[in-house]
Amino acid sequence: MGVYNGARHIATQLNSILTQSHTNWELLVRDDVSSDDSMDILKSYAANDTRITLIRDNLGNKGALGNFSLLMEKGLQTSSRYFVFSDQDDIWQPDKLSVQLEQMKKTETNYGEIPILLHSDLEVVNASLDSISPSLMKYQGIRHESFDPLTVLLVQNFVTGCTVMINRKLLEIALPLPKSALMHDWWLGLCAAVFGQIQFTNTPLVRYRQHDNNAVGAKSILQFLNPFKVNWWEAWLSGKKNLTQSIFQAQSLGRRILEHDPANQNLPLIQTYSSLLALTPRHRLLELKRRQIYPQAKFRQVLAMSRFLFLSEK
Repeated sequence: MGVYNGARHIATQLNSILTQSHTNWELLVRDDVSSDDSMDILKSYAANDTRITLIRDNLGNKGALGNFSLLMEKGLQTSSRYFVFSDQDDIWQPDKLSVQLEQMKKTETNYGEIPILLHSDLEVVNASLDSISPSLMKYQGIRHESFDPLTVLLVQNFVTGCTVMINRKLLEIALPLPKSALMHDWWLGLCAAVFGQIQFTNTPLVRYRQHDNNAVGAKSILQFLNPFKVNWWEAWLSGKKNLTQSIFQAQSLGRRILEHDPANQNLPLIQTYSSLLALTPRHRLLELKRRQIYPQAKFRQVLAMSRFLFLSEK
């Protein structure tokens, strides 16, 4: 669990972990230099339950990505076979861990001990836990890709980190997180798509709390299309920046493949995407069409194509 100024809701999330039907777990928590009472709350819980371990260091504020990167490295130093990720302000369903452990073991039985990532849908709730949407996937207009997830994941993430369970094989390959990674869950999804398997359950296993201080948060597809609620120009520029970063992320993924599995069948696809900045705008679009690399939903595809026309390395 990565924590930053989460005092308002963190106790509720910790209680939902403490009351899981599966009880054999260890919780690693790193506070990212909070200025509220988060650390005092964490110390109190850790003092009353030996399964909770506070990670203490002098590395300062690392941001969400840096915080989870450090936690993943600490996790790899344990003997655990499976790893999950927790936000500070959500609520887990009581059977989240048991459901995912059962699914993980079935997947390992079917595919062997390859790198595996599991993720689920979420219920979107407000700060008072009133339901906003029973499905985050439908709320955001996204879906799990089971046939060829990599062609989507190169340009768009559909994996929500606070629902994720991974096995040790995936963590070993995913670390260290490259500086180009946009977020830990996106990087983990890419590594799983390349080296192993991604599995999904439609059952919402997390209540995804929305409030003023969400680091990422859920964005309704209808809200995104509303010109009175979204500055389209700023959104277009932000998306263009993320798209450029996704190419740098793919370049890091290509280097990771060469390190672990140079004969991997996904390497040509990733090399194509990694080289887009060196192509003319017309040839970028032709390569994307040839390789069928597209985000989900027509409006996202149109936006992505418009951004690909104007990409630069800056």
